[in-house]
Amino acid sequence: MKTFYTALFTIIFGSTYISSQALPTQSPTATEAYLEQIANYEFEAALQTADAMLTDAANCKASARFWLGTVAFADGDLQRAEQYFADGLALQESGGRAKYWLSHAIGKTGWSQPAEMLSFIKRSQQLPAINPRYVQKIAYVMVQKLDAPTGENGSGPRISMEMTPGQQKHGMLSLNILRRYLQLFSNGQVDLQISSYPIDRTARKVDNRNIVTLSSLEPWDLEPSLLMNSAIADNDLLFIAFPRKGGNAIATIGAFSLLPGIISSPTRTGMYIPSGWLTMINFPQIFHEYMHTVEYAMVWAGMKEFHATSHGNDEERVEALTHIPTAKTGETDWAEYFFARTIPEFAAELETKNHNNGYEYIFGLSSKHKHSLPSSAMQRLYERLQRHGSKSLLEARDNAEKLMTSAYSAYNKDQKPALAASRALEAFKTFPYNSGYYGKTKWFVENSKLKKAELETMLAQLNEEASQAGIVTNVRDIQIGNH
Repeated sequence: MKTFYTALFTIIFGSTYISSQALPTQSPTATEAYLEQIANYEFEAALQTADAMLTDAANCKASARFWLGTVAFADGDLQRAEQYFADGLALQESGGRAKYWLSHAIGKTGWSQPAEMLSFIKRSQQLPAINPRYVQKIAYVMVQKLDAPTGENGSGPRISMEMTPGQQKHGMLSLNILRRYLQLFSNGQVDLQISSYPIDRTARKVDNRNIVTLSSLEPWDLEPSLLMNSAIADNDLLFIAFPRKGGNAIATIGAFSLLPGIISSPTRTGMYIPSGWLTMINFPQIFHEYMHTVEYAMVWAGMKEFHATSHGNDEERVEALTHIPTAKTGETDWAEYFFARTIPEFAAELETKNHNNGYEYIFGLSSKHKHSLPSSAMQRLYERLQRHGSKSLLEARDNAEKLMTSAYSAYNKDQKPALAASRALEAFKTFPYNSGYYGKTKWFVENSKLKKAELETMLAQLNEEASQAGIVTNVRDIQIGNH
C-alpha cells in the first residue's frame, strides 16, 4: 500500500566530493608504519612512531596529536583534547600542513579543520550540563563482508573485502564527534545515543553506485532479521557501514528490509558510508550525509523549505535561510545556525500544534513511527515461513494489503466506518506482521461508530490476534485521514 509519503521519501540523495587517503597494509618505512597504526586505531603507538621520525615531510607529529585530541574530545576529556590540538597546530606552524589529517576547502570555515575543531573543544568547556530535549538514537550497523560484482547488471569488477576492527572503531569515533558537535550547536538541546549492530554476513550485491544492498546479505536467516528488527525498534537513524575503500556515500529516508521481499520496517532515516571513509579524514562527508537526514526529518515534520547542505547551487538556498555568506563558510557553520535558531524555533512551533515535544517530533522516528514487531513476533514469522514457505507468506501479505486498502476506501470514500473497521481487522488477522497494521486497525475500530459492546468485542479480537502473533500493542494512536 503505497502512499504519497512513501513515494516522496524513498528518493535517495548522496554525494561523492570528499576523497580520502588510502592506508597501506605494509610498513617498510616509518611513515607507512605510522599510517598502519592509524588505520588500526593505535594512536598512542602512532604518536611514538611519529616522534621518533628523523624526517617528517608529512608532519605525522602534528596529525598524531590531532588523532589523540579527537579521541579525547569524543570521550569528553576537553582539557586533554585542547592540549593535543594546540600542540598539533603549533607543529603545523613550524612543520607545515599535516598531510594525514583533515584538510578540506582551504580558506573556508565550516569544514572541521584543526583550528575550527580546537574552537569547538574550547567552547564545549563552557556548555552547561547536557539536559537534552531529545536524544536521537543511532544504530551503527556494520556489514562485515562484501563479495559482489559491480557495474550495470554485475558486469564490472568484483569487490571482495572485509571490514577491519580498526575501521569499525574509526566509524564509532566519527559518530561520537558528530555527537559532540550537535551538543555544542544545539546548546545541549539535542544529543545522540549510538549503539553498535555488527552483522557477520556477506553482502552479495551492490547498486549502480556500488552501495551495499542490505537485502543481499547471505545467509539471510533469523539472525540478521532479529538484528535489523532490533535496530529499527530502538533507533531513529541507521548508520550503515560496509566494506569498500570509498567511492560513494548516501543518505536516505524510507523502509529497511526485515525479511527481504516479505516485510519491511517503518520509516527511518539512514546513511550508507563505505568503510574506507569512516575516519575523521572524511568527517565532512559523514557530517554532510547526516545533515541530509536532518533535512528529511525537518521536511517530513512540516518545514518544507528547509535545506542544510551544499550541492553547487544549493548554497543559494542555505544562504536564503541563514543569511550567512556561503562563499566563505561551510556546512558546520550552517548547521550551527540551524541547531541554535531554526530547529528550536520550529520545535516550539510544533509544540503549539499539540505536539508535546517538538524535538521528538522532528528527530524521533522510532517514537513517531513505532515498530510493533518484537523479536518473539519475528521468530513466529520465521516458524510460519518454515511451515508454509515464502509463497504462502507473500500471498497472505498481498491479500492483507488489499483488505487494508479497501478499509481506507470504505472509510474515506464510502463513509462506512464500521465496514472499514471490519476490513482492517481482517487485514490484521491475515498478515499481522506489517509493522503499521496494529495501529491502523486500532484506529479504524475506535472510529467505527459501532455501539460500545460491539466496539469492545472488536478491540478484544484485535488484541487477541496481536497476542497470538506476538505483536506489541502499545503503539501510539495514529490519525488516518485520507489515504
